[in-house]
Amino acid sequence: MRRILVLFLCAAGLGALNFVAGCGGGGNNTNNQVATVSITPTILSLTKGQTQQVTVMTLNADGNAVTPKNTVTFTLTPPSTPQSPTILASISTSGLICAGTWDSTTNPVVCQTIADNPATPAVEEGVGTMALTATADGVTSAPITLYVHEAVTGISASLVSTSTTPGPGGCISQGTEALFTASVAGPGGVDITPSVGPINFVSTAPTVAAVDTTVTPAPPPTEQYFKANVPGKALIYASVSGTNGVATPLYTCSPASIALTPVSGISLASKATQVLTSTIIDVNGVTLTDIPLNWSAANTQVATVTSGVPSGTTTSPGVTYGTITGGSSPGTTYISASCAPPNCNVNEEKPMFSNLVPVTVTGDATTPAIYVASSATPTSGVTNLIPINFSSNTTGTAIPFATDQVPNSMTFGQSGSLLWVATNTGLVSLNPSATTPAFSTTYTSVKGRILTTSANGAFLVLSDTTAGAVHVVNITSSTDTILNIPGATAASYTPDSSTLYIAAGDKLFAYMPAFSSAPRQINLAAGVTAGDVSVLANGQLWFVAENSQFDVRATCDRATYDTHAASPVNLFSLPDGSQMIATDTANVWGIGVTWTPPENVVCVPSLTALTDNWASQANPGGTFNARQIIVTPDSKHVYITNDTNSLIAYDPATGTVSNINIGAATFTGASTVDSSKVYVGAADGKVHVITTSSNTDATQIAISGLCTGTCLPDLVAVQPK
Repeated sequence: MRRILVLFLCAAGLGALNFVAGCGGGGNNTNNQVATVSITPTILSLTKGQTQQVTVMTLNADGNAVTPKNTVTFTLTPPSTPQSPTILASISTSGLICAGTWDSTTNPVVCQTIADNPATPAVEEGVGTMALTATADGVTSAPITLYVHEAVTGISASLVSTSTTPGPGGCISQGTEALFTASVAGPGGVDITPSVGPINFVSTAPTVAAVDTTVTPAPPPTEQYFKANVPGKALIYASVSGTNGVATPLYTCSPASIALTPVSGISLASKATQVLTSTIIDVNGVTLTDIPLNWSAANTQVATVTSGVPSGTTTSPGVTYGTITGGSSPGTTYISASCAPPNCNVNEEKPMFSNLVPVTVTGDATTPAIYVASSATPTSGVTNLIPINFSSNTTGTAIPFATDQVPNSMTFGQSGSLLWVATNTGLVSLNPSATTPAFSTTYTSVKGRILTTSANGAFLVLSDTTAGAVHVVNITSSTDTILNIPGATAASYTPDSSTLYIAAGDKLFAYMPAFSSAPRQINLAAGVTAGDVSVLANGQLWFVAENSQFDVRATCDRATYDTHAASPVNLFSLPDGSQMIATDTANVWGIGVTWTPPENVVCVPSLTALTDNWASQANPGGTFNARQIIVTPDSKHVYITNDTNSLIAYDPATGTVSNINIGAATFTGASTVDSSKVYVGAADGKVHVITTSSNTDATQIAISGLCTGTCLPDLVAVQPK
């Protein structure tokens, strides 16, 4: 601010003129003589009667700003070609231009438009060009051109040509030059393009398509090249004289495939790293370079993945890399990459996913926190959260909820650092690493039942059916986004956490906040309702359990690509993406899925690209009402809690089921991160510890102190570490 103040003081003798200069004799300037004079803007396009301020810069021979000793003067010169009238504009002593005539050049107030001459109706009076120069201390600037024209009533920008053949939907591949031309309309729709001067072209998404001034020969002033880069949609529009034209969409082609290598065999110790290489091919078969992918790990306690490579790693130009780092917990997780907003497939509701890469992390076994609660309302007193000691399989000191606070669901989510519990009075959290764990009332306004969590551990999704709302809680930024979705019963995220799918009665919703703040509503056919939804772990497909069929949809366009008559109830994907597990009242389904879209399509074009095995179903004997599908992180074991006295075990490799006798109905449960054990709450008041290698009920832990009255351990959460 001090420097600006000095400039204005030094310039006080020059009146209101806008110029950039320094104080003579001050600062580091050794030469106070004006050497160059320049004017900005360098081109002016004004409607008749419009005004525009210009700025003058005066520099010395060293390129430093100096203050001229004398007043800056301006000169407007008409072109050599005839125009009517010859003088189209005037400029005040302070550098304020009038596309017409000023009432006073020293104290300008009214800019009077030059009217058309009725005697010569074919001649546009006051339209043409003039050259403007500024002179300071005898030094004159290079001239800038002033265009004076009729009022602009419309501008259109249209695609003229592309340097490569467009692909599906007219998209162009990375590196393609797209030539746009603009036309400008005046009053009555008359074309006034020649009179407005050079046109400014704008891309709303420069990462998708940017103005390219390197093309030779340069196009005329009414045309502009744009170079395609990152997949997505850019809006191209032209502007002149303060008016923006109608935008035209330009698409840079989306990936058809994202292949990560190595594809398997990655085994890491804790903190060890492994570099992944991506090969990205678009729908035209062009290999893409320097694409900003979103990298994701299914369980960040086992391993994390980040964009780029460790320092010192040899890389190839243009290749997009990711680096896996072994986590603190031994086990198996899956790595993937996606092209999704906001960085890739920009401005498009079209995520595209890579293959899944399995990663095994070795190391010493960890000790997860395990908690049990009851959703029953106590007859008196408070409800308690009961910890289970992983090593001894014994219960610990009860942790009380607040008075009149009753839980209905709980989860650690993928991050595993906090236990989140939805209660009748709001969402609360607990840090199991605290010396004395206790609940923190985090979101009193967030009520409902937890439906799902995001793979990146940042989001919790709850459905409040009483209020008819879905809460998307960002636990990183402590914000709550409320979606007006009544009756939501299930939700599932894509592996990159970019898109949330929600089932709510006769409607489905797709919510991609990087694309739109409002979820997209998908209406189902009359009489069809959806009870559950699950995204296949590789991100390419999502399944909907409807009252009369399975509905298989692609994430890249939300369209249905297959259906199968059945009455599915529950859905859950295997972490390796090979099967979608489902149940009805008599069967367990292991729906094997492969989906390989051809390279020259934007999304899967027909069922020829989709292969699913509906025959893989097994009946455990009799009917049952499934409550939860529990899948181990290594994708080798599936357990279904239900209302019978047996826990149903399903083997994805063989497609067979067996019954583990519990002696009571089972509620909810969770697997340890190393897939060796599954903890399940049951109606006999115990938590049953299932050894997955033998599918046996190895240990039963009696749970007491949950609350007064009939309080069963129907809520179980295991920390993913």
